[in-house]
Amino acid sequence: MKDAARAATLFRSAAEQGHIMAQKKLAHACLNGAGMPTDAQEGLRWLECAGDAGDAEAQSLVGTHYALGLGVRRDLVLGARWSLRAAAQGWMGARHTANWCQQQLLVQVCVRVRVRVRVCVSPTQSTHAFE
Repeated sequence: MKDAARAATLFRSAAEQGHIMAQKKLAHACLNGAGMPTDAQEGLRWLECAGDAGDAEAQSLVGTHYALGLGVRRDLVLGARWSLRAAAQGWMGARHTANWCQQQLLVQVCVRVRVRVRVCVSPTQSTHAFE
């Protein structure tokens, strides 16, 4: 436990200086309570810092947190935006998260306007049929 706390302190020092890997490691420590109390909001802030610096893994993780509401209020628009940033860099899985967010948003809109939607997803395409 002492080693985890020391590591978290060192990660924080490096993260505050803009070191992307340290930002991600500190985010992990915050999110999982490794060497410090669990703090999902701080963990997400550090992931966002790394994502803003261009780290695709961090962007994908931020997108997933917003998409699922992990430690933050669920926000499908932010989930899609962050995931698309990661997908643009070729990060595996990020495109899937972005598509899922967009499909959920479409369903929400259709429910509001009382349109029935049938979503068909295949490995090569996603189609929507409106009734």
